Amino acid sequence: MSAESPSNPDLSEYFRNSVDLLSVFKVGGDFGITNPAWQRVLGWNPEDLAGSAFIEFVHPDDVERTRAESAAEWSGESPTRAGFENRLRCRDGTYRWIEWTSQRRGDLIYATGRDVTARNANIAELAANVDMTKAIFEAAADLIVIVDRDLVIAHNSPRGQNFFGYDDDVAMGASVFRLMHPDDRPAVELALQRVFDESTDEIVSLRYRAQRADGHWMVVEARGHALGVERGQSTQAVFIVRDLTDTIAA
Repeated sequence: MSAESPSNPDLSEYFRNSVDLLSVFKVGGDFGITNPAWQRVLGWNPEDLAGSAFIEFVHPDDVERTRAESAAEWSGESPTRAGFENRLRCRDGTYRWIEWTSQRRGDLIYATGRDVTARNANIAELAANVDMTKAIFEAAADLIVIVDRDLVIAHNSPRGQNFFGYDDDVAMGASVFRLMHPDDRPAVELALQRVFDESTDEIVSLRYRAQRADGHWMVVEARGHALGVERGQSTQAVFIVRDLTDTIAA
């Protein structure tokens, strides 16, 4: 039976061909063995790393956290650790985010590092978009309303308390028809059902009469479209609502 048969594979091939950074660290955090992925991902060949201290390649802002993680692993409290991330310096001077899984065995630590730079960038971009959207939502002069498929209010911007005169906790979960003039409901209901059933990016414009908390009637215009159309049938729609009462009166 050959040394590379299925029942006795040459595991060194996994080490050489892994897309992840594989390495063995000595006591004190010095590099021992590293695989070719270090050169493919970060640009460092084995000769660059051999005998060097791992901490020398860590981003200055991540050094303290990395030292604490290393101390925890060498302490013996938890020989297997996963999910730690830090930034490592590439040969060209840039940095990449690496997520580590490691295990201590005796005087050695066996570690696997996965490049998560692109993933972290996507998360950061999403967070920035969420923050921007939240800021717009809270600062909007007009009322912004998110409506569920069952035609109840899932969320509305802070402007809602001044717009209709009701507190937010009253609006949340209320039917969109609660304040609407009964004569305007059939047309609005038909339009809203079309928004959800057709699930298109088409902008829908609605005009109807709504009653404020103080009993006065106002004419409002709502413009919006379905959310999440690209993922299939939408479950929510967003509308920007504007008071046209004074404009129409003028």
